[in-house]
Amino acid sequence: MASSVETLRNLPAVFSTADFVRVTATSDSGTRSALLRLTERNWIKPAGPRTGLFYNLFLEPRAAENRALEAVRRLYPSATVVGAAVLHAHGWTTQIPHETDVAVLTRRSVKQFDGIHLIGRPRPWFVALMHSGELLRTTASPFAIESVTPAFALVDARQHGDVWLPDADDLELPVELPDTNHAVQTT
Repeated sequence: MASSVETLRNLPAVFSTADFVRVTATSDSGTRSALLRLTERNWIKPAGPRTGLFYNLFLEPRAAENRALEAVRRLYPSATVVGAAVLHAHGWTTQIPHETDVAVLTRRSVKQFDGIHLIGRPRPWFVALMHSGELLRTTASPFAIESVTPAFALVDARQHGDVWLPDADDLELPVELPDTNHAVQTT
């Protein structure tokens, strides 16, 4: 078996248990033991309880802070940043949210990620978003994954009420603000 250093050099900044097994060719019990040892050494950090994803701190010491959205996207391909983080990133508020709100396709249960607030949205919401022009693809998004426009984030937060939203006096809305009285229709 390769050394821990060699193994970690061959893994990306965000890796799965399956990635680890592929690189090390260890058994299930050997994998659990090795991952536990690496966690205790602070060379890796779980992305969240039972996600099966880890941050490679050996390769990138700040991976847990810098790669959380990438980890979410690995588990939930529909992941899209919504809420106050979008408003902050676009200068619509100076309030810094404690968690980043991420919409994922609704399912019975979702895994928890440190620093991320996952919220379920139905398939029609995602379809309508894709056709609305309000989706910022990864190349245009201020985040490592897709996000919504700030106008959409504001309407969506008000409509669904499941994400933290700064008080009205903490919002710095642009003068030429598009109509924010209605959200994308999902029916």
